[in-house]
Amino acid sequence: MSVSNHVLRRPAAQLMLASLGAALCMGVSQQALAACAGSVASPNSNAVTVLCNNAGGDPNANLTVNDNTTYVDTTTKASGSNVLLQFDGHGRELINNGTITNDRIINGGSGRNHTAVVMGASTINAGNGTTFDSVTVGATTTTIKLGPTVNAGWVNQSIVLGSYDGDDFAPGQAFVIQSVDTVNNTVTVVGVVPSTYTGAGDQRYSIVSNYGGTTTVNGVAYNNVIINSGTISSSIKGAEITANQTGASPTITSASNTGTVKGVTTSVAGTYLIQNNASGTIKATHDGIGTTAAVEAGGQVTSLTIENSGKIIAERTTALTLAAVSATAAPTATEANWPGFTAQNVALVSGVYSEEEAQSITVNNRAGGLIQGKGDYSGALYLRAEEQSITNYGTIEHLSSSGDYSKGYAIASVSNGGEIRELEFTNYGTVHGDILSVNGNALRWYALSTSGIGSVDSRLLINSHTGQANSEIENKASGTIIGNFWYSNGEHELENEGKIVGNIDVDQRDTTYGTVSGSVVTVLAGDDDNPGPSNNTSQGAGFTIRGDKTFEFENSGSFTGNLTITNATSTITNGVYGSQTINKTVASDNSIENSGKFDGNITIKDVAGAKNTVTLVDDGFGRKDDGSVNTATGNITATTGTGNNILNLEGTGTLRGDVSKFTTLKLAASDDAGGGDDDDDDDAPAASGGPNWTLAFGKTFEFLSAANIDAGTLNVAGTLKTPTANIGEDGTLKGTGTIEGNVLNKGTIDLEDNTLHVVGNVTLDDDAKLATTITNSGNGILAITGHLNADDDAAVVANLERVVWSGESFTVATTTTGITGLPEVAETALMHWDASVVSNNLIITADVVDANEIEGISKPGASAINALLGFDSELGVAMLGVEDEDDVRKAGNQLAPETNFATQQAAIALNNAVGQHIDMRLNAVGATGAAPVASGPYGLGMKQPSDPNRSNLGGGLKDDADFVAPRSAALWGQAFGAGLNQNGREQVDGYDARIYGALAGYDNWISPGVRVGVAGGYANTRITGDGDTSRNHTEIDSYLFQAYGAVKGSGWYASARTGFTWNDYDTTRVLTIPFTDKAEGSHDGGQFNASVEIGAPMRFASTILTPVASLTYSRLHQNGYTESSDGGMALDVASQDNDSLVSGLGLKVLVPIANDTVIQGRALWLHEFADDAQNVTASFAAGGGTFAAGGPAVGRDTAALGVGMLAQISAESTFELNYDANVREDYLAHIGSARIDVHF
Repeated sequence: MSVSNHVLRRPAAQLMLASLGAALCMGVSQQALAACAGSVASPNSNAVTVLCNNAGGDPNANLTVNDNTTYVDTTTKASGSNVLLQFDGHGRELINNGTITNDRIINGGSGRNHTAVVMGASTINAGNGTTFDSVTVGATTTTIKLGPTVNAGWVNQSIVLGSYDGDDFAPGQAFVIQSVDTVNNTVTVVGVVPSTYTGAGDQRYSIVSNYGGTTTVNGVAYNNVIINSGTISSSIKGAEITANQTGASPTITSASNTGTVKGVTTSVAGTYLIQNNASGTIKATHDGIGTTAAVEAGGQVTSLTIENSGKIIAERTTALTLAAVSATAAPTATEANWPGFTAQNVALVSGVYSEEEAQSITVNNRAGGLIQGKGDYSGALYLRAEEQSITNYGTIEHLSSSGDYSKGYAIASVSNGGEIRELEFTNYGTVHGDILSVNGNALRWYALSTSGIGSVDSRLLINSHTGQANSEIENKASGTIIGNFWYSNGEHELENEGKIVGNIDVDQRDTTYGTVSGSVVTVLAGDDDNPGPSNNTSQGAGFTIRGDKTFEFENSGSFTGNLTITNATSTITNGVYGSQTINKTVASDNSIENSGKFDGNITIKDVAGAKNTVTLVDDGFGRKDDGSVNTATGNITATTGTGNNILNLEGTGTLRGDVSKFTTLKLAASDDAGGGDDDDDDDAPAASGGPNWTLAFGKTFEFLSAANIDAGTLNVAGTLKTPTANIGEDGTLKGTGTIEGNVLNKGTIDLEDNTLHVVGNVTLDDDAKLATTITNSGNGILAITGHLNADDDAAVVANLERVVWSGESFTVATTTTGITGLPEVAETALMHWDASVVSNNLIITADVVDANEIEGISKPGASAINALLGFDSELGVAMLGVEDEDDVRKAGNQLAPETNFATQQAAIALNNAVGQHIDMRLNAVGATGAAPVASGPYGLGMKQPSDPNRSNLGGGLKDDADFVAPRSAALWGQAFGAGLNQNGREQVDGYDARIYGALAGYDNWISPGVRVGVAGGYANTRITGDGDTSRNHTEIDSYLFQAYGAVKGSGWYASARTGFTWNDYDTTRVLTIPFTDKAEGSHDGGQFNASVEIGAPMRFASTILTPVASLTYSRLHQNGYTESSDGGMALDVASQDNDSLVSGLGLKVLVPIANDTVIQGRALWLHEFADDAQNVTASFAAGGGTFAAGGPAVGRDTAALGVGMLAQISAESTFELNYDANVREDYLAHIGSARIDVHF
């Protein structure tokens, strides 16, 4: 039959599905419980208590042990080995819900092997295959002549014919054996064997029981399955050992009982599933020193998958004391339980063990699962399969007889003679104990490395389990590993996101098996040109594993321990791989990257040709798990300095330990590197996105080739020893320590206010910067024991932390042998420098620019800046650093007090508006008309009735009763608003102002032709700056009182008013250059006003034309005040007084448009005789002297234009609406009002 899909050649994906299926669902197909013979009371054979096979033609000999069933064998056996349950062939299934215990005692003899359950034990020949001689094909059968002796028990078994491909037996086709001829060593099979199988060349065969049978778990087929929810155990107990002391084997008194005990073992090529549920326990116990395995993948197993949610435990109960440790023999030890015995070989004790023939083993330890190796020199897992996969969500641990994690290991991964084996381990749970991936017997490697017995270097000569072991280990964020890591040469990757506590030892030197002679060499460093082993000899011939030598450790979690890597370089000359001749060098190439917490030291035992790269990201190196600093760790050492050892620094951090004999230091920009110091001056920054690292005080950092600062910032507080420190264009060097070596600067040396020592020469290349910071206590100095070479295009940058004054000089660099070249000094708009060399020292001298020399600056702005630079302040320092003259001009406007006449003009406009409204009120009631006896022009009504209180709006007389009732007093109210806009003048910014207010008044006739009244009101003014001061604003609350009156004469009138206004001011000024600040202040003031107007109304038809002349005086006083600010722009502003005397000449015209409605127009020329500019005396609140800020003249002549409408809406009330505009050069004011009068 065809076996192309047989489990021996099942693809990896199918095997993975098998494992996944078992993990997802524990359902098992129920097959017939048959063909299991034997019982505890009546053993099936001398060796097997219960045997399940295909006797009687049933291929599905399965067994279910219920929870009320117990399989226990405690009988005594004379000698040999014993098995409690044995399942022969494939397609077997054991479901255990009860107890399966093998406690039989072997009473002497050899062997002494105890096993609870054996799966697939009936394979007769299950190696890579054995050669056969010939094939004779018949009509329906074929006779095959075999080399070895045949067995009559092979009838009804299967013979599998295949080929040997250089690594493994590859099955091709299988045939059922019909008969066996033990004389001629032939078997006759059913079917015709193809002619391609002749027995020649690499053709082989294997005999297998029930070939191809499967059991299905969750839709995935396995050849043999154990589902355990109960207990499976096996043991060799002290009673047995005691019995054997006096038994048939006299040597037992000196040899102890070194027999093998297993809980579950497997045999026959095929796929196996062991599903140990949460309540399940699989355990093997040995009271002696022999081999113990709870679960074993043995023989020709294709794959074993273990799904564990319960307990898998292998235990050695006796404490051991090592007596001898050797690379070529098992370690020996004495036993605490048997003090009379001499030291015996220490055998492997493993919770899970796989033989080297197994193709793959997969261990999935679920949450709550425990895999444990208990006792001295035991392990939880010892894996030798070709492919090894572990996923842990539970606990994998080793516990010694003392209850700690010493004297043993949690996981061991090894290879086979001259082969490459791979471990993939992903940990989400907990591991207690060491982890080994080594080119030789792991117990010997561990004992030679830890016991102190024998030479550690002897581990390179181990002659058992010898081949290249590769590994990929991931400790996830939830994972914890408490134990050491041991690696030999090979390809190893360790990634930690969780927590690791333990040391890492990587020994990449060649390992040798046996005695090497001639060119018998195994090369396991594979690449595209040399894909695998060269001269792959079997164990027994000497060979050297010159394998891959790569180790990658990436730590983003927490690591506590030391890391040691022993480098090696191997040269292969005339090696052979197939038809290829191999000449190559295999050298160590290792990478360590830490972005987490690394509490330990790194030691590289380097050799020529090796490469080791250490990358530190951020400040986790030398820190404990809790984040605190551990000053006892953080050292990075190369022991010889002959390798290529590179230290990369990324992000931000501090190297707190010594660095010895590394080759190169490198700081370079990376995508995830931390940025520079945000407080650095723009002229000397750490590179954007570059690293920022400090070399700690009191430590030495040695780099034998160079220290390259390509980007970012290196702060040398300790001693940096290197032939050359190279500073790239994006790099910055700073510090207080010492550099022993030359410095080549193409970027920035930022001295700050410190002294940095260089024992060597310093070169400032083209465009390089040497930055010094000037403070009140001094400035930074580069102290050179050597020479300074400066390119003419190099620059000295003076960063200021105090204001400097013209003529001050500062030493920037000192030398012992002189200076070649003279760098320029970086200048700003207000800060100029001169450089000179005096006595081998580099000196710079300050020259501060007068702000009046800045193009386009206003006089108040220049005065403010010059005053600011007259004393030391943070704001003054920042101003000296402004580079652009336009920014200086802008800052000057923002720093200066308000000098644009805004508050004065707003007060004048408010006074004018109030006066205009009172004048219109008097006009509306006829108080500015002619006397009743006059024959010429007269008032608004033009016709004065006998009732002096009467007024006709349209020139007509109303004679109805409603309008002839005597009345005198009137109460009126008016709302008004005004908008002012002043353009900038003489580089001083203009403003916009808005005034909103309301007036209420009362007036009355006190005699014919004389009317007086009073008015009061409130107004709010908001002034907003323009241009550079657009964020400035002033709020004014005004409370006003006015007394007014008018006298009518014959063809003339005169009106007058006087009053006082109280003003509350809230001011805000905003600075945006050189930094953001806001100054706020509050003050108050008052305004006195008086005005008089005369006019001569004249009538032309229905139109009244009135020439007018007026004179208005006001005096505005503002109290002095002090602003507050965070950044230093606040001013102390002195009190201010402004006078205004304005004359007015013009015309008013009144035109009736309806019987009760008139339109009035106004046009006047106003001329200012007093103040037309604002002069402010101020000083900065932070200090310094006073300065005068004189504002621009705003103009003396203004055109006042207006129009209004007056309507009588009832006998007792009138309504008025007015608009006025004041216009002059760069100034426009809009005034609007509405008024209602109520007479009574």
